[in-house]
Amino acid sequence: MHNKYLCAVRQALQTFQKEQGVDLSTGKSLLAVSGGLDSMVMANLFLQEGLKFGIAHVNFGLRGQESDADEQLVVQFATKHQIPIHIFRPDTLLYAAENHLSTQMAARDLRYGFFNETLVENNYNWLVTAHHLNDAFENFFIYLLRNNIEVAFKGIALINGHVIRPLLRFSKSQIEHYARQNKWTWREDKSNEKTDYLRNKIRHWVVNDLMEICPELATDFFDLSGDFRAHISNKMAQDDAVWNGYLQIGNRDEVKLSNTILQNTAHKSVFKRKLLRMGFTAAVVQSILGANQNGKEFYGSSFKLVTENGGFRILEKLNSINEQIIIEENALPFIGNHGDFILEISKEISPDFSDKASWYFDMINIIFPLTIRSFQLGDKMTVFGMDGHKKISDILIDAKISIADKSNIPLVCSDTAILGVVAIRRSAEAILNAHSKDLIKIKWRRNYT
Repeated sequence: MHNKYLCAVRQALQTFQKEQGVDLSTGKSLLAVSGGLDSMVMANLFLQEGLKFGIAHVNFGLRGQESDADEQLVVQFATKHQIPIHIFRPDTLLYAAENHLSTQMAARDLRYGFFNETLVENNYNWLVTAHHLNDAFENFFIYLLRNNIEVAFKGIALINGHVIRPLLRFSKSQIEHYARQNKWTWREDKSNEKTDYLRNKIRHWVVNDLMEICPELATDFFDLSGDFRAHISNKMAQDDAVWNGYLQIGNRDEVKLSNTILQNTAHKSVFKRKLLRMGFTAAVVQSILGANQNGKEFYGSSFKLVTENGGFRILEKLNSINEQIIIEENALPFIGNHGDFILEISKEISPDFSDKASWYFDMINIIFPLTIRSFQLGDKMTVFGMDGHKKISDILIDAKISIADKSNIPLVCSDTAILGVVAIRRSAEAILNAHSKDLIKIKWRRNYT
């Protein structure tokens, strides 16, 4: 490999700080170190620069002795250089089973939950991950296959809030050459050679071959994604100008928008894009466009929209974990966040039981309104697959939810009963049978904002 590339990797942190206006010497960083090539190079670079940092390592225990060997390498490195280290050993498979998640999603939940908790409790300024150019290129194809074109082309950002990725400009081969030149030690995760997961399939069947044929392709994409983000930023500014032209008098937490925005085809597109960016799903936006009565309510992740004579009233929703969200039947489909989760509630005609992050209820036995709220003393419910009632407090204890986190786990309730403790246990209320036709679906995902 050409020496200029090795020199660039050596100066990666200096270049990153200069270009991004970040001074890593003024605080301390938390490095996510797995023991693999990329994160061990990142740790050595921080060491070379004399920066203050700690290490966070998660041993998921999914590869037996291999996982323990990864942890041992990271601990040895931290001990040798007197670096603070934070170790987390979750029961990944149990967490996945209890929360109806795939192993990959469970690992992501556990990993970032641990990182964020460690960051706050130990007053770190930055969370540093070792994402590189190959990761960004893989992400492009993953989101392209998911038909999320905007996210695909936006790519991975060098900085996202408190998360920074100083190696993102460098390919895996560049990083590996630099590590070998310095005779640094790392461990290979043999599971990366398998093609069980979509990312690994894309890595081995698409990205590796493309980068071998044209090594500059990933760099070109990285530059393109930067241009695309700038384009999106400009487009958003233009959309804001159009949107503001239809705004009527409102206060800080509530605005009114004239429905004449829908009379211009281009401006109608702006209306749809703005609502999507405000956290309304595409299905909810279509429902808003088709609404033909006043007083109908629609929910996004952070806003509520109400139809009224001559336009729309948009209110900023409270996101407090103590808030109760009331949902009438005519407000479905609903999307909103509460505590650690984003929830979607919709009417369905058939269940998809392969989706482990969803529950289905027979609508004929559901009494509206539904309520999303936090746990309260005395709460109990009938548990699916069990006889009798069980206290919600006991259910949370069984799931190893700490006292501090109890209020972050939402309950979904009908007018007469608790339907479930999100991602932990559903109730025996309104279960499906051979005659069920109209269903209510409750779907959840972790809120990483």
